[in-house]
Amino acid sequence: MDRSTILIVADDDADFQPLAVGLMAEAGAYNIVGPLPAFDALRFCSKAMPVVVLVHVDLRDISAAEFCALIRGRANGARVALLLYGPSRADALARSSAVSAADGHISGTDSTDMRAWIDALARSRADTDEPPINQYQGRHLRAHFDRVEVVVDGRRIDLTRRELALLRFLLSHANRVLGRADLLDHVWQNDNDGRSRTVDVHIRRLRAKLGEAGKQIETVPGLGYRFAED
Repeated sequence: MDRSTILIVADDDADFQPLAVGLMAEAGAYNIVGPLPAFDALRFCSKAMPVVVLVHVDLRDISAAEFCALIRGRANGARVALLLYGPSRADALARSSAVSAADGHISGTDSTDMRAWIDALARSRADTDEPPINQYQGRHLRAHFDRVEVVVDGRRIDLTRRELALLRFLLSHANRVLGRADLLDHVWQNDNDGRSRTVDVHIRRLRAKLGEAGKQIETVPGLGYRFAED
């Protein structure tokens, strides 16, 4: 993997210590910056946008959700993954707007999972700029996007324009994890309102319409979705 920048956002170095040893030990593939306080991190991103930003769930001067929203606004089309880390506090965090603003959350002690997530997120950002495919042939699904034709087990399926674009993007990156932010940026583009729930609703509808082929659209917990080829 090409060398990429990971930015760590935290008010106190101690907030990152539980993960530091595991991540730093294998940092050769990345240029790690920080930990930086939130506003220093925003200034850094104004000059160079990292490929992955690790954001502590408890920031002093700004909420994690607000920070993530500001980064999204400053990305200007650049692929950036936002991953929350820190105490899990599952019930409270599940209700937090920070979850929908970021690409996922990891607890403050899972250094092995942290590295795997970073690799997956960084790879997905590098892969999503490839051109979309015009046709696809699988065991259940056949699609000709230039003819606006989708067939599942011999039966033609009617999809909306958005559903068709979503399916095309998933198939163009088959077997790769795609974050909600990637899907919003590439499928919704100028209509992107930043709400990851929009993606979830359309994925659910697309799965239902595709029947057996819909089962190939897998949820990757905390990261996004993947179309698994049969």
